[in-house]
Amino acid sequence: MKKKGMMCFLSLLLMAALVLSVQGTDTKAAKKKYVKSLKVSKTTVSLAVGAKAKIKATVKVSGKVKKTVSVKSSNKSVAKVKAGKANTKGVTSLTITAVKAGSANVTVTTKSKGKNKKVLKKTIRVTVKGSSSNTGSTGGTSGKTTGTSGNGSPSTGTPSTGKPSTDTPSTDTPSTDNPTQEEPVSPEVKWSVTEEKFTGYYSYQNEETGLTENLPKELTRKYVSFNPWPTTNAQIEYVIKNCDDPFVVGSLYVVALDNFVYNGLGNYTGEVYKMLDTLMSGAGTVTGSSYQLSNYAKQQICGFGNKQVLCKDGTALNVSTFASRAYLKGATPYNNYTPEGGMADKTKWQIVMDEYVYCGDLAKGYITVCPQRYTEETDGGEQKVMEHWQGIRIGMRWNKTAQVWLPTDNTALNTEPTGALTPFNVEKQVLFSSNYMAPVADQGF
Repeated sequence: MKKKGMMCFLSLLLMAALVLSVQGTDTKAAKKKYVKSLKVSKTTVSLAVGAKAKIKATVKVSGKVKKTVSVKSSNKSVAKVKAGKANTKGVTSLTITAVKAGSANVTVTTKSKGKNKKVLKKTIRVTVKGSSSNTGSTGGTSGKTTGTSGNGSPSTGTPSTGKPSTDTPSTDTPSTDNPTQEEPVSPEVKWSVTEEKFTGYYSYQNEETGLTENLPKELTRKYVSFNPWPTTNAQIEYVIKNCDDPFVVGSLYVVALDNFVYNGLGNYTGEVYKMLDTLMSGAGTVTGSSYQLSNYAKQQICGFGNKQVLCKDGTALNVSTFASRAYLKGATPYNNYTPEGGMADKTKWQIVMDEYVYCGDLAKGYITVCPQRYTEETDGGEQKVMEHWQGIRIGMRWNKTAQVWLPTDNTALNTEPTGALTPFNVEKQVLFSSNYMAPVADQGF
């Protein structure tokens, strides 16, 4: 009996140990089931009324835990938010829709708890500007951002601009500083952007050999279109105030360049100079003479616009009649700078905007963008994408208070900028210098 009792006791002891072991394992496993992190692709969004933004919320977990999130707007009359379904990687697509001017906070919350037994939260600050439903969108994360009207469809047709409709722009400079309009031009403009990556190269001095080497770097290229093509200062101002993409804002310099053909360059109070002043000041965000073109700068720009290039057949062309088209997709010296989509409809034009290889950190609010003109470069007999002369390099800094991109001297952006803004003067760019040589085939380009 004693032996039998002892065996029974040992069996009970073993069973208890097994139970405790299982409980310990379960407890240990339970500790591994939690949300590790919650991230959102943007923490601030600036939208025009009627526009939408796509944001990604990413949830990472430990163990079998739900990766879903809930969303809530602090002011639905200003901005609404809707969440899609989380995919297997824990990524949920959020759609924020701007309703009316104002501000709101969108709160993203995990449905499962974190390691500290609390749900994780992220806040997205939404600023809505403007009062019309015909707006441009700041876009999202898809690689294509499009400005659309409030019902989601872009307007059709090209508004009357009073500009020549022939394929070859007139080389005559009108005496008026604005194109004639049958009706007042609306300040509202839509924009669309497509994006791709390309390989650029930056120079680096090898400390061991003392030689300069070209090293590759992946950069962003964007193609920017406007509908309608801006022809007034009010339209330039509208885009600056309602767009949070520095590539789009930087492309407005090409738009202003195009308006040289149709606006009197000799009239220093004309529309084209107002456009450049508006760009320099961030639509009035900064004030003072440093952020406006001087008369000397206007003289330099006027001289550039009226400069002529002599072709082999003896034809003299004003630089301003084709210089802007040199920055459009598909336009080359060998097709008379005819862009994709042709000459008649400027809403089909795509301005090529490159990220500059040396300067840029969008997360910290600074970047240098370059309207990119056509060039051909070879390396060892093979054509390659290389860093080359752009003619315009525009440093951009994000102003958190005014929610606009301000142009600045690109040389100040090799490191994260702090302190006062260095005024950007487009007149000092190589494009407008006295030694500018137009990139036409007849000149060896």
